[in-house]
Amino acid sequence: MRSCMWKSRTTTGNGNRLARAGAQTGQRPPSWIAGFPVFGYDARIVDPLTGETLPAGEKGVLALGLPLPPGCMSTVWRNDNMFEQHYCGQFPGKALYSTFDYAVQDADGYFFIWAGPMT
Repeated sequence: MRSCMWKSRTTTGNGNRLARAGAQTGQRPPSWIAGFPVFGYDARIVDPLTGETLPAGEKGVLALGLPLPPGCMSTVWRNDNMFEQHYCGQFPGKALYSTFDYAVQDADGYFFIWAGPMT
């Protein structure tokens, strides 16, 4: 089985979004899309201001539901407060880790990255 890396955020300490050909659907994803999240990640597209999950086809921020899976970075070295406020505090009242990437998820569940960090 061939896999195609499309985005690995060093701040999670892990390749958190990896398209694995056939892993979810039994089909190879198109070469021009980002793919599905790796198993164990609750990836979703959210409104950049409210953190509310957006419907398929709407552009928003790619966020990961907390807690992050085992193996992910759980803090910033010597700065727990930065991790909590910067990455996990973008959407008050929501248990989300912000990747700061603008993206869209289509009706089939495929992710498309539109732009890099929004900060």
